[in-house]
Amino acid sequence: MSSDKGFIAVLIKAVLFLLLISSVSVAQDNKVPASADVEASAPTEVSLADTLDFIKRKLMQERTIPKTWQNADGSVDGQSYPSTTYKGSPLNAQGGDLEITEVWNGPSTVTLGSTFRAIEFVRTTAKIELSLAAPTAVSVERGEDGGKACCYQSYRVVLKTKDGQKPISNEMDSIYTHLPGVADRPEQKTSSKSNTISFWFEDKQLATRVAKAFVHATILASPKAKPDVF
Repeated sequence: MSSDKGFIAVLIKAVLFLLLISSVSVAQDNKVPASADVEASAPTEVSLADTLDFIKRKLMQERTIPKTWQNADGSVDGQSYPSTTYKGSPLNAQGGDLEITEVWNGPSTVTLGSTFRAIEFVRTTAKIELSLAAPTAVSVERGEDGGKACCYQSYRVVLKTKDGQKPISNEMDSIYTHLPGVADRPEQKTSSKSNTISFWFEDKQLATRVAKAFVHATILASPKAKPDVF
């Protein structure tokens, strides 16, 4: 009889031991993660290098912009013009300064007589230089004049700086095609300073993403900068 009691006591202790191990295992599985674990799993802020890489990739995509005019009354110019393509090359960013080269291929018009206009093509290479801290406003705009003029179906990302300041450098080299019966236009090279620059895109959604990337890059390059977005 005493041996039976001893066996029962050992069995009870074994069961309690197994329950204890089980409860510890469940507690470890359900424990709250340490702060280091939480921080490691949280998404990190997009770096300046990654932001500029996104802008570069979008500018390097060839963008075809229809050259269609819309009149002030909302009507559309019935004359058909070839589209203009825009394509950037790898941008260069050093010390907060940004250098962007973009090639434009599109139509230009030459007036022959009083009514007839011949269309020629021009290839323009634009080299743009600006400080990332310079823009004070970034906007997405439709067409060239509120949608009432050229390219009203497309959108521009417009970077602006303070009025009275012209920190954006723009060098342009334009080469024109030959038109029979028309005097050849010489290659044109211009250099200017301005307080605004724009980049064309085919749709509003992509233009908005690039505009936000420019704002993010400006803030990262100059933490005190707070460019307006509208």
